[in-house]
Amino acid sequence: MSKLTTIVPVYDGKYIDECLNSMLLELNNNIQFAELFDIVVVSDGCSDKILDKLKNYETKYDNIKLVQSEHRGPSHARNLGILAAKGEYVTFLDSDDRMCPNFFNDCIKYFENNADLYIFGIKRFEDGDIKYWQVNDKIYNSNNEFADEYILNRHLLVYSNTNKFYKLDLIKKYNLLFDETIEFGEDRLFNFDYIRHCQKIVTSNIYKIEYIKRSEVSLSTKTHKNYFDMAIKMHKEKIKCFLDLANNVTENDKKEFVAYDICNEFIKTISRLSYSDEEKIESVSGMNKFIFDEDDRINDNLGILLVLGSSNCGYRVEKALEISKNKTNIKFIVSGGNLHKSGNITEADFMSEFLLKNGIDRQNIYVEKNSLNTIENLIISKSIIDDVLKYSNKNISIGIITAGFHIKRTKVLASQVFDNKKYNISFFSAYTERTSPDNWYKTEESRNIIISELKKIVIYNFDDYIGFVYDNE
Repeated sequence: MSKLTTIVPVYDGKYIDECLNSMLLELNNNIQFAELFDIVVVSDGCSDKILDKLKNYETKYDNIKLVQSEHRGPSHARNLGILAAKGEYVTFLDSDDRMCPNFFNDCIKYFENNADLYIFGIKRFEDGDIKYWQVNDKIYNSNNEFADEYILNRHLLVYSNTNKFYKLDLIKKYNLLFDETIEFGEDRLFNFDYIRHCQKIVTSNIYKIEYIKRSEVSLSTKTHKNYFDMAIKMHKEKIKCFLDLANNVTENDKKEFVAYDICNEFIKTISRLSYSDEEKIESVSGMNKFIFDEDDRINDNLGILLVLGSSNCGYRVEKALEISKNKTNIKFIVSGGNLHKSGNITEADFMSEFLLKNGIDRQNIYVEKNSLNTIENLIISKSIIDDVLKYSNKNISIGIITAGFHIKRTKVLASQVFDNKKYNISFFSAYTERTSPDNWYKTEESRNIIISELKKIVIYNFDDYIGFVYDNE
C-alpha cells in the first residue's frame, strides 16, 4: 500500500507527457518514492493514439496503473480512479497541469500529522503571468476550527480537488464520490461533503500543482445553460457546510461571510455574461430575483405616498406622480435630510419643489428633512402618517416608494416600524436607466451599487436568507 495515489483523468491527452513526466522525473530518481507514491491514469474515452501512449507508460513504469473507460466526463473518471486507488491518501491532477518540482519530497513531512485533509498552494500560469495562491502552514484539530477560520478569512483554497490530499478510508466509509450529473462545480461539492467528515485538517505553504491556462476556452469559461442556478446550488452547499460546522464565530461574522459569498457569486456570474446569450438571459433573470421585487397593486384606497429620498431622487418623485395620476386627495410625504445631488437643497425640499411645479397643492405635501438613512426615513415619517390618519379615513392605504433595488431591504425595515395589523402598506419601485433590471449589470458603477445593496439585503434579512439556503432539505 502506497502513501499517496495521484489520480489523473485523461480525455484529450494533448499534454499528458508533460503532466506525467512532472511526477515521474522525481519519482524515478528516488528509490524510496517507489513505495510511497503511485499514479492511477484513467482514460476517459481517449483516442487510440493517446490510449496506446498511456499503455506504454503503464508497461514502462511499475508505479503507474491504467484504468480504461468510455467517455463519461472527468467526474466519472475521478470516481473510477478512487475505486482503483491503493494509497492511504488520494490526490488529483488534471492532465494539462503539472506537479510542482520536488513536491513529493517536500510533502513527506506532512504525513506525520496523520490528518484527514491536506491543502496545498497552487501556481497559476495565466496570460504570461504567474499567480501564487497560497495557504499558511497550520494545523486545525477539528473541522470546526477550520470552518471558523474559513468564515473569518474566506481564503483557504477549498474549491479545487487538485491541491488536496484526501484520506481514502474516509472517502470509502462515507461513499463520497464526485457528482457525475453536473457540468461544473463537482469538485467544490465533493470538498464540502468531505470536510463535514474530517477531523484534523492541515494547510501547507508549499505549492502542489502548476495550473496552466492553455487556451481561452476551458471548463471555467465554457458556457452553461443553467450557470447561475448551479452557482446558487454551490453557494448553498458551501454556506450549509461551514455554518453547520462553525462553533466559535459571532452572528455578525456569519452574516458577513454569507453576504460576501453570494456577492462573490454575483461578481463571477457578471464576468461571464458575454459568453453566450442563453447563459446571460438565465443568469440576469436569476440575479434579478435576488435584487428586485414586484410592485404591489395600486388599490382604490391609496391615500398616502411616502417617497424616500436619495441624492438622486427625482425619478422617485416622478414615480409618485405616476402612481397618483387620476387620484384625488393623495397626501405626499417626501423624506430625506441629506443634500440632493445639486448640492444646495435637501432631498425632501427638492422633491417638494418638484411636486409643486407639477401641480400638487402645497397643503397635500408634507416635508420631512431630518432623516439621514432609510430607517430614520420610516420612523420619522410614521409620525406624520399617524397625524394624517387622525383626520382621514382609517382604511386608506400607504404607498412607499424607493429605488427598485432598495425595495427588499426597505420591506424588512418597514416591518420593524409599522404594525402590519394597523397599517395597510404597499411598496412601489422607481428605476433609473442605470439601475433597472435590464441595465444594472452593464456598467461598473451600477454593478457596484447593486452588489453593495445585495450585501445589505442578506444582512438585514439574514434569518429569511438562511431559510432560503436550507429550503431544499
